[in-house]
Amino acid sequence: SSVNNWELKMQIKTLVLSALSGVIALVVLITLVVMLEKVPAGNAGIKVYLLGKSKGVDTEQLGPGRYLIGFNEELYLFPTFKQNKVWTNGEGASQGAFVFGTIDGMKVSSDIGISYKVNPGMVPILFQNYRKGIDEITDVDVKNKVASEFITSASRMPVDSVYGPGKEKLLREVQEKVTAAFKPQGIDIVALYWTGDLYLPPEIT
Repeated sequence: SSVNNWELKMQIKTLVLSALSGVIALVVLITLVVMLEKVPAGNAGIKVYLLGKSKGVDTEQLGPGRYLIGFNEELYLFPTFKQNKVWTNGEGASQGAFVFGTIDGMKVSSDIGISYKVNPGMVPILFQNYRKGIDEITDVDVKNKVASEFITSASRMPVDSVYGPGKEKLLREVQEKVTAAFKPQGIDIVALYWTGDLYLPPEIT
């Protein structure tokens, strides 16, 4: 009888250990699945360590695939295909997203579009310089640079040139300066373009 009891206890113990092992294995599997993140095709990934001595940007650039991203890590994605962005105040707005003055004191504004690509080989440098994703870089840093160059370039032109024969010259000059500023950072400006008519002062209209 004592032998049977001992065998029963051992069987129960074995079952409990097996069940516990199964639960642990399941938890580990779920944890690994949750920690796996994907870098889609046409993107480059940068792994960032959030805490500890290694805090900062991983020097290893991640190509398309699935990667184990730990609790102390964060994955940033940078699309390396051509992207388009239009800056506008919206339909029915009284002025464009960019406002600039001419040499004769007239205020002109316009909505502007931009096409750009991230240089795949410079993604770590790009993130180290800005510490944010490409959408935020585009909507803050690139947009501010475009606005600044429109103000500078238009200030040397009369209003009739801005909306007339000098319109494309102004756009080309701004694009050249923005391209020169961001190419060393890893962003290639493909094109800058007007997305509609210029908003002119009432006296010019």
